[in-house]
Amino acid sequence: MLSDQNAIDFVVEQSLWSPEAIVSNGAMVVPVSQRNANFMIFDRCGTGLFLKQGTGQDSTGLGSVPYEASVYRAFSEPWFSLSGQIPPFRGYDAQNSILILELVPDSADLRRAAESSDPLEAAAEQVGATLATLHECHPGEGSVFETHQSLFVLELDAPPIELLQILSSAQLNLIRTLQTEPQLLAGLETLRKDWQTGRLIHGDVRLANLLVKTQQAEGESSSPAQVTLIDFEHCGFGDCRWDVGSVFGGLLCSWVLSAPIDGRQDPGNFLDIAKFPLSGVQAASRLFWRGYRRNRFSDSPRLVDCVQFAGVRI
Repeated sequence: MLSDQNAIDFVVEQSLWSPEAIVSNGAMVVPVSQRNANFMIFDRCGTGLFLKQGTGQDSTGLGSVPYEASVYRAFSEPWFSLSGQIPPFRGYDAQNSILILELVPDSADLRRAAESSDPLEAAAEQVGATLATLHECHPGEGSVFETHQSLFVLELDAPPIELLQILSSAQLNLIRTLQTEPQLLAGLETLRKDWQTGRLIHGDVRLANLLVKTQQAEGESSSPAQVTLIDFEHCGFGDCRWDVGSVFGGLLCSWVLSAPIDGRQDPGNFLDIAKFPLSGVQAASRLFWRGYRRNRFSDSPRLVDCVQFAGVRI
């Protein structure tokens, strides 16, 4: 299993870095806490690698590291137009289930930006453009991409028995509440019946999976923000409205979660004193939608449908 003690040995064994380069430029290993064993390795120049190892119990389908590696390998083919919008693929060690990507330098994810009360408007339009570019990709027959026949969250009103056995008490209470709301149940059923599988989607868009460049080179101040989309474990054919709605939902959640709940404030004022203001959410949402629509050339979804999926994501 990868650790911060053996990660450098691994990249040397894979001929990804030479011992000479490590001695010359140094190397630092930083664990990244996630479901998988993730590590960033970088030198004092800022270049580096991102290693992602499965738990050893991974399948090879949607949601697994082996599947994600096959997605990145497919995206590295020249007919995909995602260069510069996803991390470059450096390889996959199938024996140890380790995905190897280039580290995206000088970048931060949009969730942290929102938590720091940084304005997201500068990146929002490019986020829309990046997502639209993915949705406009048309893999040929026999591609590695699997199909999302539905979403787990759309089945929450009647979850399978095996799922009920592993849910927390809070999650079970949420399901009980949901089952007493006829309008919510009807809305879920409508989205479930209308689910489409005609577009290549990311499948798990969240602000933490959107990186924006934090430092611009001289002369780049007026150029669009550079956005990188990461974490493609759930990339496959599905409903593009889910991806778009997930961005809207992520922005709204950032507003709600930024309210300082400290026991001293009147709960009625929480949203008014949120560190990430509603006006910022609205501005970023408008720019995101504009960037998305400008870069969709066929079958662009309706805004009202995307907003319904935003509600599901929240």
